[in-house]
Amino acid sequence: MNNELIKEYLSAAYDSMPKKIERIQSKFETNNLYLLKNDKQCRVLKFYKSRHSFVTDTNCLKLIYGDSFILNRRIDNETSTTNIYSVIMEYVPGETVQFNEEQSSDTQVKLARKIGEALCCFHRYSRQLVNQQTGTFLPVNWKVYVNDRIKQFELNLQDRQLGLAINYLKEKSIFNQTKEEMTSQLLHNDLLSDNIIYNHVKDQVYLIDFERAIVGHYEYDFAKLFWRTFHFDTSTIKHFLHGYGIDRIDETFEKNQIFYLVFHILEMISYLNSQKETIENKKTYESGYSILTFLIQTDFNIYPSSDDLLDEGGYGKFHK
Repeated sequence: MNNELIKEYLSAAYDSMPKKIERIQSKFETNNLYLLKNDKQCRVLKFYKSRHSFVTDTNCLKLIYGDSFILNRRIDNETSTTNIYSVIMEYVPGETVQFNEEQSSDTQVKLARKIGEALCCFHRYSRQLVNQQTGTFLPVNWKVYVNDRIKQFELNLQDRQLGLAINYLKEKSIFNQTKEEMTSQLLHNDLLSDNIIYNHVKDQVYLIDFERAIVGHYEYDFAKLFWRTFHFDTSTIKHFLHGYGIDRIDETFEKNQIFYLVFHILEMISYLNSQKETIENKKTYESGYSILTFLIQTDFNIYPSSDDLLDEGGYGKFHK
């Protein structure tokens, strides 16, 4: 959708027109976000591809940032069978977080800890609290959700290597080790760097884009974050856990992280199979596939008993 169409939509759907409209770019090219600028304020116009994404994201935004964060919500008929879901919301100033060699170690430590603090606050929203404040809008049975996804992997992913990974998920039940209250927390479910904003002025981290939010086990959010944002840097992960409030990990945590890492990779591969091939998508696919290949070769036990998952003998093997 180009800027002229956006202007037409705004003039028809909303009362005021911004002086300037900018597309907010994403390296994954999956968003429909536009920055609306006037003299003294910025707003964000966001379009959603489905009602579920629309309801989930806007409810989470109101839950986390308050009712006033959402300025307008609209559902417009595009055709007799489809709708346009859109929101104008407040703009979260700052920059998306990046962890790379160009940053100082002090900066990475601070960011990792602040992300841990922000995610810990987010995870404090239980299923009961979410439903009390916004109404039921999220899947509520974590075990059913995970098992249903594994069945979908079986149907959609026919590659032999992927089949071995799917069998691992089917055989390694993690639900005996996780208590009910641990699987009833609000999860972001998409903790990529694009969805984590750092405001230098306020020295604060903000989470955004809650379209994929679910209710489940809090450690599930860690696995994708460690892979896609922290790139398995063990020092960064340790500082994140410290900010989250976890000072030591046990064997159950380690096993859960391997399980959820495999699960996330299969979800990513399943998703990318339905998307057009881009350089970024190809890079992510190859990264996930190579990790699965290594895990299969080690029988999903990437660290010897003398090493820790968070040391060079564990996640450090994947860090580049």
